[in-house]
Amino acid sequence: MPVRLYINCLGTPEVLDDAGAAVAVPTRKALAILVYLLRTPGRLVPREQVADILWSKAPRDKAIQSLRQALRQVRRIEEASGTRFLQADKGHVGLAGGVLVSDFGEVSELLESGGAADFEAALARIRGPLLNGYETLDPVFQDWLTIERQRLMSDYTSSALKVVDTLSLLEEPDRVEAGCRFLLGLDSALEHAHQLLIKLYLVSGRKAEAHEQLKRCEAELKAHLDADPDEETLRLFNTHADAYVERASAKTRFAVEPVSAMATANLCHSDGPDLIQLPQLTIASFVDADRLDSRAHTILDDIRSCLGAYRNVQIYENDNETQGVPQKVTYVDAGELGSYLLRFRHDAHMGLIYLQLENRVSGQVLFNEVIETEQVADFNRLREATSQTVNRIQSHVIGRLRARVGKQPFSRWCQAEALLCEFSPSADRKAVAILDELQAANPTYSVAYSGKASVGLKQLLHYPDFRATQTGSKDVLDLAEQGVLLDPWHVFNRRMHGWSLLQSGYYDEARRAFTEAARLNPFDPTNLMSIAEGMAYIGDVDEARRNAERAFSLFPVIPRFFYEYLANIKFSAGDYTSALELLDRAPTDGILSITTRIAAFLCSGRDGEARDTLDLLSRRHAGRFADVTRDRPEEILGWLNRINLYQDPQTRMHYKRGADMVRSYLLAS
Repeated sequence: MPVRLYINCLGTPEVLDDAGAAVAVPTRKALAILVYLLRTPGRLVPREQVADILWSKAPRDKAIQSLRQALRQVRRIEEASGTRFLQADKGHVGLAGGVLVSDFGEVSELLESGGAADFEAALARIRGPLLNGYETLDPVFQDWLTIERQRLMSDYTSSALKVVDTLSLLEEPDRVEAGCRFLLGLDSALEHAHQLLIKLYLVSGRKAEAHEQLKRCEAELKAHLDADPDEETLRLFNTHADAYVERASAKTRFAVEPVSAMATANLCHSDGPDLIQLPQLTIASFVDADRLDSRAHTILDDIRSCLGAYRNVQIYENDNETQGVPQKVTYVDAGELGSYLLRFRHDAHMGLIYLQLENRVSGQVLFNEVIETEQVADFNRLREATSQTVNRIQSHVIGRLRARVGKQPFSRWCQAEALLCEFSPSADRKAVAILDELQAANPTYSVAYSGKASVGLKQLLHYPDFRATQTGSKDVLDLAEQGVLLDPWHVFNRRMHGWSLLQSGYYDEARRAFTEAARLNPFDPTNLMSIAEGMAYIGDVDEARRNAERAFSLFPVIPRFFYEYLANIKFSAGDYTSALELLDRAPTDGILSITTRIAAFLCSGRDGEARDTLDLLSRRHAGRFADVTRDRPEEILGWLNRINLYQDPQTRMHYKRGADMVRSYLLAS
């Protein structure tokens, strides 16, 4: 009788017994449940949470019923294999320890050992992404799977770096080489690993291999990032080769400059922590092991995932809180970016989680928060609670950088981003000045390109300057594509790429870009609302509604501009009355908002109110059209065609009614 079962889920999943024979799995969701439980800290999960993540579109009672059926299928795996591993009661499900062995767990154990053979075996076990092919099980499960894949690769990179960065090139060359090969197997464009191999070969007197490694580095960076190696990489070879060989002959230890292992999520692109420093956030957690509550672990894990999705802080872990006694804050001189401590404490007896954010520079407590674990029993409430907590953290950490002039690249980006959110030509001009400065000093900082694409889009759509040469759709798309090429994992890059593709008429590609942006950060309401509007223009009204509903549930205070986005979604659904009600709550001075209002009035049979709204357009924007209406009327027509982004034929025709009235009015003025 088998003692353990092996679940290989890095690549195409399979379940094997002790003898290596395949064990039949009735359904994919049965296996997905096992992997989800293996990846969940505490391994005891509320039934509602599992049901919500795998049957998110079904009513709760139907989802729970489907979960019961899936658990019966899991029991069939137990019967077929002669093992017992599933723990289930009326409220929770979990796994018994020591029975199920996963390949991702074995990889982690091999990396902890860190021998040359261990690195080779670890790389061989990674046959593909976690649960390859399971992305389509459920939209919420897909979101979870995307985050877990990123976390897993980040953890593996971090673990490997912890070993490799402490090794001596002279004393342990085989381990260094095997570790670097593992890192490059995860990310062939990881320049730090290429640097280590070049140094190793130079120290060993293997100049030809060092040359060859430099060529591989150049090729991989060009292919994946469209970038050249850093000057530091070239200097390693060109300037210091003889010095390395000299040190080798003297049998002196050569120390390799370590990379911050806690920020390895950024290592797959050029915006890594070796170039762009981020604010520091240390998470200090204390969970009573005697009263283990999987929900508390899930909340902490969700907070980590949410913080990581924003890509705005370098996250560190701190286990200095022992026996329930919080330690004093360690003061840190972190410079202008700042350093913060998030205390996480779980009181299992009271069912409460206490969160406290502290500034490690000043010692100031920025906020305290208490979460009742019973109030976040289902997935949606959990996501709402963690998102609002992280938004509070963001408001302190990022808000501080937006409010003052800094010199660090990330500080400058925060200032530019704040200006972009003002949505005015004058603010955008200031933002472009900062972005030009960032691009000149840090040509691989991806958001500088996407930020300029954002400005170009606003000029094309929201406040066109007919009296000056403006950026064209192709120029905007080129900027957005450069941002994605430099860093495909940054949600701002993906979202701007989606809008640029939409403006350029590449609708299927825009849909994919928006979908990827939603996967990268499903916690940020601003991201979700922007994606919702884009999906509405493409014609996917149901997906637009889902993202908008999620966005509204995550934001404690709804910004006014959200109502304009939602009005566009309602217009795309043919609900013109609701669109007009929402526009009454939105800012009223934008050209697109006024044009949408006119179109909605016409589609509602309220022609008189549509004509009255034309006066508002004239008062707010007469100067912009003064010369063009008489001398270059074709430019007015071009702009009105450009702002009609709706791809559903009927919706496009209805919006055109409003745009035609605007055109006739302007040309008659």
